[in-house]
Amino acid sequence: MKILADSKSHFSIGESVLTPEAIAEHAAKAGYDAAALCDTMTISGMPDFTKACDKHGIKPVVGVRLRIVPSLDKESKQFAVYPKLYILTNEGFEIVTKLISLAYEETHFHAVPRLTWADVIDALKHAKGHVSYSTSTLYSAIRDVDALDATRQIAKLLTLSHTFVEIVPANSAVWDRQAEVAYDLVNNEGFSFLLSKPALYAKADGSQTLGHMNSVVKNFKSGNGFDFKPHIEDYRVVTPSQLVVQAVEQSNRIKVWNDKSHTFHLRRYGDGWKNLCDSCEFKWQKLDVSLPKMAPDEDARLWELAKEGFKKRLSEGSFGHKPSDLKPYAARLKYEMGVLTDMGFSGYFLLTHEIVKWSKDNGILVGPGRGSVGGSLLAYLLEITDVDPIRFGLIFERFINPERIDLPDADLDFMSTRRHEVIQHIKDQYGQDRVAAISNYTTLGSRAAIRDLSRILGDMEGQGLGKFIPEEQGTAISLERAFEEVAEVKAYALSKPDIWSTACDIEGVIRSLSVHAAGIVVAGEPLIKRAIVEQRKGEHVVNWDKRVVEDMGLVKMDILGLSTLDLISIAVRKVKERTGEDLDLLKIPLDNETVLKAFGTGQTVGIFQFESGGMRKLLKDIYKTGRSISFEEVSACTALYRPGPMESGLLDDFVAIKQGESSEMYVHQSTRAALEETYSVIVYQEQVMQIARDLSGFSMAEADILRKAIGKKDADLMKTMSEKFINGAQAGMIEVELDDGTKKTVHRLTKFICDDGVKRTVEEAQEDGVDITL
Repeated sequence: MKILADSKSHFSIGESVLTPEAIAEHAAKAGYDAAALCDTMTISGMPDFTKACDKHGIKPVVGVRLRIVPSLDKESKQFAVYPKLYILTNEGFEIVTKLISLAYEETHFHAVPRLTWADVIDALKHAKGHVSYSTSTLYSAIRDVDALDATRQIAKLLTLSHTFVEIVPANSAVWDRQAEVAYDLVNNEGFSFLLSKPALYAKADGSQTLGHMNSVVKNFKSGNGFDFKPHIEDYRVVTPSQLVVQAVEQSNRIKVWNDKSHTFHLRRYGDGWKNLCDSCEFKWQKLDVSLPKMAPDEDARLWELAKEGFKKRLSEGSFGHKPSDLKPYAARLKYEMGVLTDMGFSGYFLLTHEIVKWSKDNGILVGPGRGSVGGSLLAYLLEITDVDPIRFGLIFERFINPERIDLPDADLDFMSTRRHEVIQHIKDQYGQDRVAAISNYTTLGSRAAIRDLSRILGDMEGQGLGKFIPEEQGTAISLERAFEEVAEVKAYALSKPDIWSTACDIEGVIRSLSVHAAGIVVAGEPLIKRAIVEQRKGEHVVNWDKRVVEDMGLVKMDILGLSTLDLISIAVRKVKERTGEDLDLLKIPLDNETVLKAFGTGQTVGIFQFESGGMRKLLKDIYKTGRSISFEEVSACTALYRPGPMESGLLDDFVAIKQGESSEMYVHQSTRAALEETYSVIVYQEQVMQIARDLSGFSMAEADILRKAIGKKDADLMKTMSEKFINGAQAGMIEVELDDGTKKTVHRLTKFICDDGVKRTVEEAQEDGVDITL
């Protein structure tokens, strides 16, 4: 069993330019059976690394490189050593998350997270069989007398077979001297043997690339004396046989054995690799959802609240609208509740309801609803949102897809000046140790890569090159594409190939960590069981970003502070002071002519998303034809005034049709129902879903998968679904008679909720003799 035992990824910020995926790929190509990821004081690369190892058919081993200082004194300059812990079991994972979380507490953190040997020994008292310890490579524990004593104590806790002394066969005096000490420890004290070498970059000139990346991270100009220079300039992934050859050459240099055939020691190299791989049972995998327990029977409690909301909400209405026919609402509620209870999401809705209700009860204005949560009738009935999804044709499956286990994600807007009160309430209610913000991993985009590299190298031309790199849907294209498509970029790259090559190598590499602007997680158990909990500016933050928290079973809630809500609150208070009237915002109709005229004439300065010059011009262009503008057209403006629709011409088409300069055009009559409101122009993601249903017979859950594939430009997934889409479209439409005597043309494979609450296709309903509900 051959393991690449020491690799660091770009999560060790400034210490490596390899992504976790690249490490797995290079290890597999080099002929290793396994690879170990050991980033400095973090395990954030673990999910990506595990997935990549699975893809390339090698075993993932997850470790962490510790930073150990003699004391936690913040005044003196101290020499740190960097041993490693390898995670062997699930219990070992928790030992590591707790230990690294400790390093981020105020008592320990000073510029960087730190630990003492006492912290490590205390954490490992009951860790036998759950972690392995290694003296490490760079700044190894064998370089320090106190560290060696601590290593001996740890060996007693974990056993000698789980205490590795690493031999690094690099050709330098520093590494040769370290190897002499390592061989003595192995031979005289019985420690296990591990042959390894740091893997930090992929190319032959990677040392220079890494040095420049380190300068970018620290914002040092090259040549100022602070340049990062490794001990040697060969920290690439080498093959197992190359590594063994280098070890033999080193042993000959330092004369540590007399056996010229090296048979005994060669076997020990293999034994060390095998022992580490065989003892590692831990493998990262997605975890079950962890949420606070909101009621003894969460499903029953949610049904109770839903029934109360059904009576109250639909009798009062909102924004000038009260439904006259409640049958569609009853059928929709029954369907949503069935999905939620089947998927186990009742607790999530109860949690969200509690947070919103507490905020409103305490005078904190909450937004009416934004994003996909607006498609949920239940959210409307529980007053989580104020948007009636049936009135506006919003789709529940965009929020929760019953055919995919995607966790709900409700975007909640609160008054900006009181957002902190909401978060403090959540912490008080559910536990300080169970609530935290979410990390952001800030990577170097194409423009940032060339700009920042040029800055630290003093290249003025490169610093201005970013303006020539075009954007695509709001994001700058890659350097590789810019080279092919932009003459100015190509000319620069050819004139300065070294800088250009390095910029390409660091594009996509993490340069810093930050905190998600709105996202927090609320768990049903201490977060330390699922994440490293860091402290940044006094705030608890999990080490995972928004992509990974869901995989760790942590539900992200967006608690966003919106200054517009503060303005509305001030306006309501001013009206009360001047007129004595208590304004009920939910009773203001959306078709108020005075308000719509103000929008149509561009009097929207200070109104969120409508104050830019371009948006006000768009409103005027729509209004000038016939001197009218509807609420639906105002809503369409917010969706169309974005890079994608503007670049594709959809915005121009919409305006031209509204002004009478073009005619509506439907590629098929079955798309009319979805697009009629927006003059045949696709404006909303819900329209894409409805077209997939009406034209090709997709279920709404399938249509949501297609929507996501389009949104993420997932060519493989779109290709997979294209055959079904085409076949469904070719299958044709049929005419259905509704129970009220009217007729409607629908696709024969379209699924509907029938009167008995069961979801069937039109054909199935006809065969069963059951009426459908449209």
